[in-house]
Parts: sequence; structure tokens; C-alpha cells
Amino acid sequence: MISMKDVTLRREENLILDHVSLEIKPGEHWAILGRNGSGKTTMLEMMTGYLFPSSGTIEVLGNVYGECDVREVRKEIGYISPSLIERLSLSDPVWEVVATGAYAFLRFYQEIPADVKEKAYSLLKDMHLGGHAEHPFGTLSQGERKKVLLARCLNMTVVYVTHHVEEIVPLFTHVALIRDGKIAGSGPKQEVLTNELIKRTYDIPAKLEWDEGRPWIKVISGG
Repeated sequence: MISMKDVTLRREENLILDHVSLEIKPGEHWAILGRNGSGKTTMLEMMTGYLFPSSGTIEVLGNVYGECDVREVRKEIGYISPSLIERLSLSDPVWEVVATGAYAFLRFYQEIPADVKEKAYSLLKDMHLGGHAEHPFGTLSQGERKKVLLARCLNMTVVYVTHHVEEIVPLFTHVALIRDGKIAGSGPKQEVLTNELIKRTYDIPAKLEWDEGRPWIKVISGG
């Protein structure tokens, strides 16, 4: 679905990405994790065709960038932004906002199938928002609204960029760690999110703990 092979990006004398390779398969949900300035957002901009590599190959949905019309590929790619929140109904219950993603609607004007509602509740539970399912969308905090939008697009493959480990909620299946433009580790989250790789990525002595499928970092003083 998404493939980056030996991708390098240079801007004048600066090396932004250094021989990055990553493969994302259908049905996987990835989080790209690293410090500010590590190259996370650059990777995402390359996947969406807004930046092009100095060398290497990027293939998205069977289209090789540089050999296709990137504008057509972008039509098949969705993204989460503050402008989307503004277009959703703040009075609709949270579960209903999630359910709209199954049909690419912004709002329902007909009865929602029971299985779609059940799936929406399950996704909200995975995001630790199960208790808010019946609340109006407008009552949520900005962080909670962002989680709702993530749940809303889970019928697609999700690539999420963050520098906060605690944002790796149970829905994510895979993680790529990036430091200084290089991949420090990638693969299933339980294999990649280890004390050693977190220390290497963030350059801090830390202990990783899991709670209900969600990782948390505990910084070790004097480590």
C-alpha cells in the first residue's frame, strides 16, 4: 500500500532523511514516533506527494511517485485537520461522528445500521473514549476530538505522526521510530516499543510500561 525504499532527502547541505525504508501493508495502522525535528512530518509529506526525495523510491496505492499523476493519488488519501472538526456537527453524539467515517459522510440523515453503531462504540472504547459515546461532540476537548477523528477513519490504513509515546493507543498495530532522519526501529508495536529503542530514539534513560494496551514512558532519574 505504501512503500518507501532507500529514500533520502537533502536541502542544500542539510540531510533531512537518510536512506529511509518503510513498508505499510493494507489493514495496518502505523504511528511514526520521534522527537521534534527528527523527520516525521517530512516522511508524511513524502507519502502524500507534497515532497519528493533526492533519491530513492516511493510507491503509494500501486503508484510510483515520479511515474504517475500525484494529484490523482492524493484524491485517495485522507487526512485529519482542524478544518474537518469545524465541518462536523458539534451537537451530534460522539459515536455518530465516528460512524460517519464508514460512509465518508459528515452527518447522517437516516437511520444508522446497528452493526455500524456497534463498531463505532468498539472503536471509541479502544480510544479510551467509551464513556463519551453518547455525549455531544462539541463537549469534548481538542485532544479528545482528535482521537474521535482517528477512530472515524479506521476503515482506512492510518499513518499518525507524534512525539508523544502515550498517544500510541491500542488501535495502532505498528510503530516506526525515527531519529535524526534515520529509522531507529520499525515493525509491530510490541516489538519496537522497548526500553532500549525508546532510549535510542529520545536519548533519555527511560522505562516503558504498558497499561491496557497503551505504552507510557517513565523517565529514570540519574539513568
